[in-house]
Amino acid sequence: MRAKPLGLDHNMFPVAVAAPDFDGYSPIAIGRSELVEGMQEVLDFLFNSHIANIRTSINGKTIVDPYLVNINDMKDPDSGNLIRLRRPAWGRGVDKVAQQLIVQDVTQANIQDALLVMKYMQQIYGTDNPMMGNLRSGGPERLTKAEFQGTAMGAVSRLERIAKVIGIQAMQDIGYMFAYHTQQLMSEDVWVKSEGKWPEKILQDLQPQSDRIKVSPWDILVDYDLMVRDGSIPGGNYATIWAQLFKTIMSSEMLGQRFDIIRIFKHIARNLGAKNVDDFEAKVPPMNAQVVPDEEAARQAQAGNIVPVGA
Repeated sequence: MRAKPLGLDHNMFPVAVAAPDFDGYSPIAIGRSELVEGMQEVLDFLFNSHIANIRTSINGKTIVDPYLVNINDMKDPDSGNLIRLRRPAWGRGVDKVAQQLIVQDVTQANIQDALLVMKYMQQIYGTDNPMMGNLRSGGPERLTKAEFQGTAMGAVSRLERIAKVIGIQAMQDIGYMFAYHTQQLMSEDVWVKSEGKWPEKILQDLQPQSDRIKVSPWDILVDYDLMVRDGSIPGGNYATIWAQLFKTIMSSEMLGQRFDIIRIFKHIARNLGAKNVDDFEAKVPPMNAQVVPDEEAARQAQAGNIVPVGA
């Protein structure tokens, strides 16, 4: 065995590490499964001991006097349940010959304890009822819209934090290394299909033919062209509040003149997860419009200076 440089252009170890549950001090971050390792052992013991006790009760144990009972009949499963008494027990009855050993179930409370342990494990893991989509069904009042949305947003925020940390710790390095691998290890030019706004705004210098573009490995400028997603969840950037602000701006003439309605709409759509909003935009020339009083508009229309839209 030997060690040697890999000769990769990014000059990094080709390994990406993600530890979303780090504490900032420990040299090795604890794994998510280790957060509840002790509670999992307790839960296993509660279930296993309860099942073992039930099996003991079902199988049963019998105390016999081997001087009065034919012990071979007791051991033989094929005896047809016929157990013979020995001669000294003849005529004395059979009530004191054998006795069933009473086994008490000391694990009856194990199931309740196990449910309590599972509840705490769900809270630690973040997999409680709201996270699984099970909201409350009881209470003095019915479930309101605000309560439902607040619970859903809280669950999404908890998952979003983990996704963002993983994206920053691992996905950035993976995207960076993969881009350099593509540039260094791709041996010939390839034709790729271009979609969306990139052919119009960025790839015009590459002289695209129809919707296909010839790309060389050295056309990739990794430090500038690379776009790595951070793992954020659509809808986490106050999309609901932005939608309410959009309605307010649309209903106010003063705000409509001060804010760009189109850009705000695109921002809301992207926050909700739409990645190709520009593909649905109508290709029309920009129109320089302004709001004037009705009397002024009538005079300008009579003079022939303005015409209705589409005329």
